[in-house]
Amino acid sequence: MNKKEILEYIGTLFLTLAIITVVVIVVVFFVHHKAKNPPTQKEIQEFKTNQINMLIDSYKYREKNEKNNYEVNLKLGLIYENTGKFKEAEQEYIKAVKKAPYLSLEPTFELATLYVGQGKLDKAVSLVASIREYPDKSIIKSKAIFYSKVAKAYYEIGNFEMAKVHYLNALYYQNKTKIKSFDVKKELPQVYISIANDLVKQGKKERAIGVLESGIKITNSELLMYKLGKLHIESNPEEALVYFDKVAKIDPYIIDFNVYKSLLNKLVASAKLQNDEILITLYTEKYKRICRYMDNNIVKNNDFEIEVVKSKYEKYPLNLGNSIDVAFKIKNNTSRKVSRLFVQAKIYDNEKLIKTVDKRIATLNNPILPGKTSQQMHVKMNYEDLKTHVLTNDVMVIVSVNKNERIPSTFIAEIVIPKS
Repeated sequence: MNKKEILEYIGTLFLTLAIITVVVIVVVFFVHHKAKNPPTQKEIQEFKTNQINMLIDSYKYREKNEKNNYEVNLKLGLIYENTGKFKEAEQEYIKAVKKAPYLSLEPTFELATLYVGQGKLDKAVSLVASIREYPDKSIIKSKAIFYSKVAKAYYEIGNFEMAKVHYLNALYYQNKTKIKSFDVKKELPQVYISIANDLVKQGKKERAIGVLESGIKITNSELLMYKLGKLHIESNPEEALVYFDKVAKIDPYIIDFNVYKSLLNKLVASAKLQNDEILITLYTEKYKRICRYMDNNIVKNNDFEIEVVKSKYEKYPLNLGNSIDVAFKIKNNTSRKVSRLFVQAKIYDNEKLIKTVDKRIATLNNPILPGKTSQQMHVKMNYEDLKTHVLTNDVMVIVSVNKNERIPSTFIAEIVIPKS
């Protein structure tokens, strides 16, 4: 490299460095300016719209040069659908369906799903029904997911019979592929229960029982067993007890134990009329067992009440923040000592949940005796807790209790703490 070339190289290098320096200064100024003047929502929306339009234009340009590439139209359809332009999305999906090679069915399922979202359920089902059966796992999985969406859409508009039909279609395809991402059997019980409820309202109780029995054969659902048991209480209490006993073994937490007790009382009375000592003993022992279970696990109205020790909202000087401090005890109004009690306190500000506190307040070593109160429970929110939340209203603490963590808590009190 001669002297002239070296000088030209140095000159170019300095020019490049100068340009980079100017660009950096401009960028830093722009970022600093934007930091002081953040963009408005309108500016952000305009920016997003411009970006989307640029993306659409790029795919349209590709479409002209790749006329047989169905994926271009598929992506355009997805963009239009996600931006609420459903007519344009439908047109692009239809183009993609026509261009797609054999067994490339993604455009078909996207078009059908679009129809489901628009409530064009018959059109969606006809489209997927036109797809030939083929032992391809991805196609079978897509059908299972599609029919599940259709079923949900029918359920939401109150057409439970059609919901059942399509959930069964979804189950058929799900069983072929063993999909683990969703379970149709969890959705089906509520559909059968809704159909049964409608039939009961129409005075068709026997048909409702038949619907529930068919649902149990498919799903083996304890929810359906429980519903069936309740339908049998008046006409066939012995059969009702069979279902109640089954549910009690599988998932006792869905049972209304007051109904269970009432059923056993009914059976005890019937056995006494028949002078059947064996049945009287059997049903009486079951009744006692249910009562013991309820005493140990179920919180009834007025079993407990709250004694507030302190409820304080404090505002620190110089706007340094706020704090909330609540303390209370739980009084046992029952005639039995309680050695297992869980308390949940939820703090709300203007119906917005801002904190949850859970605590076991009664144990074997520290039970709550009849007529006595528990140890004190504190619910606090300090400056750090409230640093990211500006209180807008009076604070409300909702207190609920349960004896078994698997059973929903029972509300016992609300404590209102004025903001001022």
